This record gives sequence, structure tokens and C-alpha cells, in this order.
Amino acid sequence: MTDSTNPPLVASNRPLVALPDSASSTESASIGERSIRAAKSGLALSVVRVGLQLVSQIILARMLGPDPFGVFGLALVAFTFMVFISEFGFGMLIMQKPVLEARDIRLVYTWQLTLGLIAALALYSLAGPVGAWYADERVAQAMRWMALACVINATGATAHALLMRDLDFRAIGIFDVIGYAAGYLLVGLAMAMNGFAVEALIAAWLVHATIKALLTIARRPHPKRPLWVGEAGALALTTGSRVLLTNIVNWLLQNVDRVIIGRQLSAYAVGLYNVGNNLATTGGNLLISGLQPTFLSGGARVQDDPQRLGRVWIQIFATIWAIAAPLFIVAAAIAPAIIGLLYGDRWREAAGVLAALLIGMPFYLTAAMATPVLWNRGLGHREPLLQIPVLMLGAAALTLFTAWGVTVAAWVVCAMYATRALVLAVAATRAVPLPVTTLLAPLGRGLLLGLPTGLLAFGIVQLIDNVWPGAMLARVLLGGLVPTLALAGLVLWQPALLGAPAAAMLVRIVPRLGRWFGAVIATDRS
Repeated sequence: MTDSTNPPLVASNRPLVALPDSASSTESASIGERSIRAAKSGLALSVVRVGLQLVSQIILARMLGPDPFGVFGLALVAFTFMVFISEFGFGMLIMQKPVLEARDIRLVYTWQLTLGLIAALALYSLAGPVGAWYADERVAQAMRWMALACVINATGATAHALLMRDLDFRAIGIFDVIGYAAGYLLVGLAMAMNGFAVEALIAAWLVHATIKALLTIARRPHPKRPLWVGEAGALALTTGSRVLLTNIVNWLLQNVDRVIIGRQLSAYAVGLYNVGNNLATTGGNLLISGLQPTFLSGGARVQDDPQRLGRVWIQIFATIWAIAAPLFIVAAAIAPAIIGLLYGDRWREAAGVLAALLIGMPFYLTAAMATPVLWNRGLGHREPLLQIPVLMLGAAALTLFTAWGVTVAAWVVCAMYATRALVLAVAATRAVPLPVTTLLAPLGRGLLLGLPTGLLAFGIVQLIDNVWPGAMLARVLLGGLVPTLALAGLVLWQPALLGAPAAAMLVRIVPRLGRWFGAVIATDRS
């Protein structure tokens, strides 16, 4: 039940908001400070939304089981493709054009709404063939209803891009929370209680999208008179063609797993996979939201200064591996207990999927945060070219191994994450430019801190299982909390274990931690 309409800027691997060339350093600093404040507010609201998402998903999953979630997930794959096609990079024109005029907004709105209507018709027309390909008419019916969301999304897309340009992340987050609560906790849950299955998930999605679009338009009204041709058209085509190619490759990378699982296994298997994937990526996307202020405030201001951009990139890379990777390893070690506690015995097969994808999350984050570096260095065109070989190898591996089960497919996806991260991280590091060997120290720190912590978590879970069988809550709390506290204590006792780049990023996010890590950062600067 992830939201693919109007995805986060960095999470969608798109270029950063650019400042006008004429901006002074004072203006740039002011924008940077606004970016930090706005993005922190957006992160807080993202946490609220994630909480709502988890609560609603858990309740609906326990009520409906894997099969309806799989059918809905397969329809969502086709829908997200049409969203990428209809968006065509027009939103980036609004966010990046230094001087935005009313004619530009009218042009973008006209074409976004037109392409949204075309995408809706295409999705409706393709529903029959796609349902036949999966041998499941329910997928076709879901796609026909989801076609409405193409129009809904297109109607609010221009206003959403304007809010992004204004750095009004708070409003975006509030509208998302309101729409999600109304869609899933009210409509979806009520329908599920009255015997609806896939229909409940579709209705929840449509209500969520509608409310979010209406509130966005009300918050950021704009000219809507049609305009088909304008001076910004050529720029839109140039930007759009690059963004479209990148989005198509990213869509294939993100959805080829579901397509092949649905074809070779069943909608039931897709449901299991989606729940594991959603749980794993929830933490990853929250971390992206936490790191987003750095790119919004720093990346756009230093895109012409590769040395400074390189420092920002290495700090983010180190944060992913020295801080986040050990936590993901701990979560992977207790994955069966997490699934058992949250979803119950009906979903136990999703535990292997969750564990595999949690191990892949540091790679997922690395790829997501490397691509903006390429865009800021004027190398965005390389991103799809670098990822096409990964896509081809991954699709071949999934085709060969998915028949062995959904857990095996998840481990193949983990390998795809790792390969993609390696390719993009090396390209980003060379672009700044820095020696590729700069990446080795953060990777080593992540393994040094993560493997013992993960083994401790696994041992605690096994001990509790032997002493107190069936105590899922105790397994999750003790298996997750004790290793995490032990890791935090170790790092505070020996701050050098974290390394200067990760310590600098941590202090930037939480300044009070400077009393522990200030010496490590100062040593690196000297």
C-alpha cells in the first residue's frame, strides 16, 4: 500500500531543486535554512503518515489475507507506470525554472491533465490483456477502477509541484496524512468489515488520492486556462525526455519483481511479497526523508563545487552504512518475530521476504541518494544507461529463480539492490570527484558494527523462543531494543567507531550530539 502518486523528490531519484544562477550567497543560505526547516517538518509528518500506513495495513492485512493485497499490488504496478508516463517531467520544469510565469503554469497544467486523461484511457484499455496475462480477471477489474486515479493525480500534479517549489512540505505532509486517514482508516476499513476485499483497497486508494488532490489545489491555486504551446515547451520536452527515460528504467527496476512473481507464482505470493517489501522500504524511505534536507539545502548550492558536493555525498554514504545498516541488520534478524507480531500466522511466509529486503535496504538507500549527485553534476543522463544492465541481469535472475518461491525472489531483489548501488555509488564518487576507495571505510564500519549486533539480536530471539515459546512481543522488543542500545552505548563510548563523515551528518541532524562526536569531527578537519 505504498503511495506512488507524487513520490518524494529524492526517493524518486530525480534532480534537486536548482537555484537561479544569479542567486547571491545570502539568498542561497536563506533558501538552505528554509529547506532544512521545511524538510524537518515534512519528516515529522512523514512519521505520522507511516504510523497511519502501518496501522491501516496491519488491520486490513489481518482481515483480508495475502490474496487481495496481491491483486491490488499487480494493478498498482500498471498504474504507477501510467503515472510516470503522464508526468513526463513537467513537474521538474516548475521546480527548476528560475523565473516562473503564469504561462508556464498554464502550459504544464494543460499537458499534465491531457496526459493524465490519455493514461487513464490506456490503463482501462490494457486491463483486459493484462488480466489475461496474469490469468486473473480481478487484476483487470482493479486496473479499470485505478484508471480514475490517473485523472485525479494529474488534476493536482501542478499544484503539488508548486508546493514543492515553495518548499511547503508541511502542507504536502498534512494533506497526505488527512487523505490517508480518510481513505484507509475510514473507507477501506469500513468496506473490509462489510465483506469487500480488493474493492476495499481500491476505494481507499481513490479516496486518498482525491482528498489529497483537492486540498493541494485549494492550498496552491494556479491559472487553469488551457495553453498548448509556449516558450517553456522546448525546455519541458528536453527535461521530460530525460526524466521519462529515467522513470521508465526506475519503474522496471522497482516492479519487475512483482510482474514476474505474479506471472510465475500467484497473486497470493505477490501479496506476501508486497507486505514484506512495504515494511522494509518504510524505514528506508523515512531515512531518505531525514537526509533530504542536506541535499535540498546543500546540493543545489554546491552543484558547481564538486569538492563540497563530494563531502556531502560521503557524509550521506557514511551515514547509511555506519548508522543505518546495523539497524537494518538487527531488524532482519528478528523479521519472523515482526511478521508474527504484526500480521499473525497467515502471513508467516512473508518473514523471509522481509529479512532479505531489510538486508538490501542500505543498498537501496545508497542508490537513491547517489542519483541526485549525478544530476547535480550534469550527468543525469547516465543514470538510466548505468541501470539498464542491472535491470536485464535482474530480470533474467528472477525469471530463473522465482519458481523456487517468493523468498528466493526476494533475495534476488536484494542482489539487484546491491548491484545497482555499486554501479551508482562508483559513478557518483567519480563525479565529485573522489577516489572510489573512499567508500571502503564506511562499508567496513557498517559490517564491523552490524554483524555482531545482528548476531546478538538473533541470539536473543532464539533464547526467548526456547524459554517462552510464542512470546512475539518479547522477541521484538528485546531482540530489537537490547542490540540497538548496546550499539548506541558502544558508539558513544568509542565515537571514533562511527567515523568523522557519519558523525558530522549525525551532529548536523541532532546538534546536541556534538558533545560526544565533536572531537572526531575536529580530528578529521585537522
